[in-house]
Amino acid sequence: MTNWSRRSFLAAAAVLPAVVAACGSLSDPGPGSTVGDTLRISLSRSIKTINPYSVGSPDADRAVQGAVYSALTRTGADGSTQPEIATSWREVDELTWQFTLRQDAAFPDGTPLTSQDILWNFDHLLDPADTTQSGSKLRAFVSAVSLPQSEVLQFSLREPATDLPGRLSLIYLTTAAFAANNNLDTAAWGTGPYRLDDIDLENGAQLSLNPHYFGPAPAFPEVAFSVLASEAARVAGLQSGEIDLALTIEPSNLPQFADSHRTVLAPGPRAHTLAINESHPALADPRVRRALNYGIDKQAIVSSIFGKDFPILPGQVLFGPYQDPAAGVGAYPYDPEQAKALLAESGHGGGLSLEVSIPAGSYVAGETVVQAIAQQLAAIGVTLRLTPEADSFDRQAGPNPPDLAYIAWTTEYKGGYQWLDYYTTTFSMSNTTDIGFDTLLTRALATGDPTTQRDLIDRAMRRYHDEADTVFLWPAPLTAVHSAALNWTPRVVVWPQEVTRAGT
Repeated sequence: MTNWSRRSFLAAAAVLPAVVAACGSLSDPGPGSTVGDTLRISLSRSIKTINPYSVGSPDADRAVQGAVYSALTRTGADGSTQPEIATSWREVDELTWQFTLRQDAAFPDGTPLTSQDILWNFDHLLDPADTTQSGSKLRAFVSAVSLPQSEVLQFSLREPATDLPGRLSLIYLTTAAFAANNNLDTAAWGTGPYRLDDIDLENGAQLSLNPHYFGPAPAFPEVAFSVLASEAARVAGLQSGEIDLALTIEPSNLPQFADSHRTVLAPGPRAHTLAINESHPALADPRVRRALNYGIDKQAIVSSIFGKDFPILPGQVLFGPYQDPAAGVGAYPYDPEQAKALLAESGHGGGLSLEVSIPAGSYVAGETVVQAIAQQLAAIGVTLRLTPEADSFDRQAGPNPPDLAYIAWTTEYKGGYQWLDYYTTTFSMSNTTDIGFDTLLTRALATGDPTTQRDLIDRAMRRYHDEADTVFLWPAPLTAVHSAALNWTPRVVVWPQEVTRAGT
């Protein structure tokens, strides 16, 4: 099993480890030693939508989206932004970017993806009537998209966006006719390496090759995604040989696969926090929020569950090697006495009861770590009521959000800070009230000067830390088990075109 120390992890990879554990010989009989023509991948939650303009969960929606659709750019396993439909790009000036478009992309029936098709997608998203996630994000910084030449797509910006190529990696492309005549939540028409043959949002999806894909043909002609929402079902699928690759496997279950499969356990790019609902009267007080940060022995929890050298967050959601942390910001030390003093000072020395929501099945050892957190906070007088729920994300965006939520956000491409809007007051699932953080982030995103931008980001991180607008925990672990007959570079989403046969 690949179990990375902090030092070896930082030295060994720019983003995610490209090495998995040694395993039994491919000639060994039994599950895990061979794969057929259909690559069988488990999803840890039901698919909510495959709409090309919806940024879904990496362990469900995005696995399907990224296989059947293409975007202007894509994010490599190393976090780099790479060409896809755009073969190159250049920043003309702070408010103008141009992308050169490839001319050989085609849909599964051989119909070409035209420059006009591509333009339509962005015009559609810029229409204020559009209600999708991608549209609302795009309209915040793009004023217009045009075709100054037949093979050149131009973006006119409202504000500088030094990371624009990365931001466009999850805006997938289809046609106006298909969008008008189909339910994009359950039907797909893209120029990716696969085509969608069948989908059941609760149970999975079936894919086959797009015969007109512009890139190298994937190793597997067919893909079967199966929704296995429980840990027990994923483990059973691996044991029986019915699943070739599964994410989100509890660390305690990894050793049983050491001789038959390849296993992964490493810090991933997402930052785990307890999101705080600051509309709660007690949680509106920063002293209470700081008390929660002081009251959790984060290193003890991750050491016991994920390994003794597993890192914790440095008191912020920027952490290496994915992002450069803000200078002068460090982790809250474990100090239960300080936590008790802050609770007493805020008028909650007699105890405090809070609900914490846990997305069921989404995070590695989610319930286990939150139970450990609850035990530690009980020692300072805070009682947590744990609520595992499949609709945790919807609930956070609804009228009755939980007091706390165990969650993880990040970007997967290196560079750029737009993804920090997950932590602003305006994000749909955020329940914070810190306008000061919003202001600093807005100013940072609006400048084209890298030095000024970094200074503002550092100030924003220090403010978020000092106001304790979240409970900073640890990098979200990436765990996986896959057949020894496969090669796969670990990342938080499994795109089947990135999985190859061992020895090729």
